[in-house]
Amino acid sequence: MRICILNNSIIPDRTEYILYGKENPFPYWNESIKELESLNVRYFIVPCNTAHYLANKFQYSKIGFISMIEESLNKINELYKNEAVCVLSTTGTAKTRVYHDHELAKNINFVYPLDNEQEIIMSVINDTKKGLNKETLANRLINVVNDIIKRNGKVVFLIACTELSLYSKYIKKLSTVLDAMDSLVESSIIKCEYEIKN
Repeated sequence: MRICILNNSIIPDRTEYILYGKENPFPYWNESIKELESLNVRYFIVPCNTAHYLANKFQYSKIGFISMIEESLNKINELYKNEAVCVLSTTGTAKTRVYHDHELAKNINFVYPLDNEQEIIMSVINDTKKGLNKETLANRLINVVNDIIKRNGKVVFLIACTELSLYSKYIKKLSTVLDAMDSLVESSIIKCEYEIKN
């Protein structure tokens, strides 16, 4: 595939903005979208679940937007509509219910981590960004996942944070996993008229 990656590393933290009113990331995003439009791309994607809470603020007219949330919810409805789905995400994604409140989620049975579990998940996300030992962080996350399974029984875990994607293989040993990043990538390949191998 011919792709264009616009890596704008100064975009402010989404969770900090949503929960604590810190610097607004959307002017930065919209500036980036304008740059992509000038390159005549067909679609743009934002591989950040938390950002989709305010995706209606994305400003675009010449290109299409492929939503990570919609593509993941479509996959859940297709494959796991009768199962409980637990969202593993940033606190920003969890608190804003960006998945739960979407119109495609009407018939999905969502379960969420408890507040203390969410704090641990957020610590894993932040410590992953800091480059801390992955095995140690995986163990921290596995303990939370096990507690969620004990409390809810059979659960499909929706990995809704790109840092947590690094731990998919650990969670797959315990339960069914759907990674939002995978859903986004697959849909992007298909919509751009390429084929998915294997």
